[in-house]
Amino acid sequence: MIYKLKEGNIVKVIAPSSYIEDKKEFFNGIEIIKNWGLNIKFNNLTNRKSGYFAGNDNTRFTEIENAQDSELIICAKGGWGASRILEKSPKWKDKWLLGFSDNCSLLLSKYSKGSFGSIHGPTISTLSKEPIWSINRLKTFLFEGYLDDIIGYPLKKGIAKGEILISNLTIFCFFNCD
Repeated sequence: MIYKLKEGNIVKVIAPSSYIEDKKEFFNGIEIIKNWGLNIKFNNLTNRKSGYFAGNDNTRFTEIENAQDSELIICAKGGWGASRILEKSPKWKDKWLLGFSDNCSLLLSKYSKGSFGSIHGPTISTLSKEPIWSINRLKTFLFEGYLDDIIGYPLKKGIAKGEILISNLTIFCFFNCD
């Protein structure tokens, strides 16, 4: 089932990985989401730091748990540290989770629990750096539930069938390679 966002829906930004270094890019991403008519909420993420991370493991795990009541969860940035908090098992709900880089460990965790809604896409801190067509494509998908095909050229002729899991290769191999 495709869950479509509506104006006024709650979006929560979480910081499960590295701390936020570029506050300007963070707030630029916040403005894009606000301009979509969504109600965006975030804790004091821009001032939170514990070593390389955006808080200690317990703080970051609790933030994931507390964000489950929103229609969309957006990771603040990638980096390192999200997989550390998976030693506890988040109670995922079938709502959207958006991120990439280190956040792929969360996307794959959600998928492995049978929970719908993992999107390998920009974080709030990278959103404003995306080309406008990419920002519009994300908005269309989230609000209308469909995407036009991306046209490309095949490397090899034929038809492939099966599930597609999109992830950061390092994280994917960590979970799946012997």
